Amino acid sequence: MNGRALLRQMRALTVSEGRPPISTPDDARCLVLGYFPEIVEQEHLVAVALDVRHRFIDGACITSGGLTQNMLPPNVLFRWALTRNQPCAAIVVAHNHPSGDPTPSMEDYTATTRLVSLGVVLGITVLDHIVIAGHRYTSLRESGGWKDYLPCQ
Repeated sequence: MNGRALLRQMRALTVSEGRPPISTPDDARCLVLGYFPEIVEQEHLVAVALDVRHRFIDGACITSGGLTQNMLPPNVLFRWALTRNQPCAAIVVAHNHPSGDPTPSMEDYTATTRLVSLGVVLGITVLDHIVIAGHRYTSLRESGGWKDYLPCQ
């Protein structure tokens, strides 16, 4: 199922009707694809808000950038996540690489680490950051560069 069809299906279901949880990076990738334009010539940052059971609440294109980079503004991203009609417990972030190479850059890892740590402070879990390039993708969580931040005990 393509991203737009999955997104329409998720929006049509209410939580009580059984929106399925996002449980794998491929689930997340399929869902965020619906927020990217058909023709992607510049970078876009997309986020999907999830409830405590990791079921879809809402999603949006947060920012659009240039041909080779896109700012990952934590204040804009978390403001969006915190102002949902339904409380948001987790988010999945995705951005595209118009170059066609889904390999995360060092900046992608640094920005993601920052988002994860800010999410802990705000009580919003960043489940994954997905880099999309055409039909290929890389999950930063799966790629081994993920750093989980736990509150001090």
